[in-house]
Amino acid sequence: MRSTFEGSVAVNASRRGVRVAVALVAGASLLAGCSKAGTERAERGAGSAPPAATTQTPGSPSPAASAISEAHFDVVLKPAGAYKAGEPGKVELVLQAKAPYHSNPEYPYKLTLEESPGVSYPSKVVARDAVKLEHMQATMTIPFTPTSAGKKKIAGRYSFSVCSEDKCLIEKRDVTLEVEVM
Repeated sequence: MRSTFEGSVAVNASRRGVRVAVALVAGASLLAGCSKAGTERAERGAGSAPPAATTQTPGSPSPAASAISEAHFDVVLKPAGAYKAGEPGKVELVLQAKAPYHSNPEYPYKLTLEESPGVSYPSKVVARDAVKLEHMQATMTIPFTPTSAGKKKIAGRYSFSVCSEDKCLIEKRDVTLEVEVM
């Protein structure tokens, strides 16, 4: 049987242990935060990114744009003109940061394109040199050539970053757009 003193010591030690554990968790949370020079890795593994939402213009045969809207940014993949089989075309990928975030001028933005029947690309990777970067927005032009008429899919994985005063988010999202080719 335990004495009252031993029981009291055990309870106090237990309480101290809980306080120490809480302090350690709080400290670890603070250390996990980012400084302006650091980044918060919010990358998701393959297949775990939220699906791209699609907005449809009433009466149109295919989506007008593919849009993803999240707390700190919007990403929109949209057509940039009419498309004819055998003629080069392009689509635009627009990242719009939401305040207090802005586009990260140091990040190597890129879009890795997926194979798609009836579509050829000059390169499977559209890199930073195809990006027009502004403070709150990054616009990437994606060139392609449809090889036949009909509905064609432009899709890929977009890597980008937005920053606030104290942290940067590094993100990857799957984007898809269906275009009508004459």
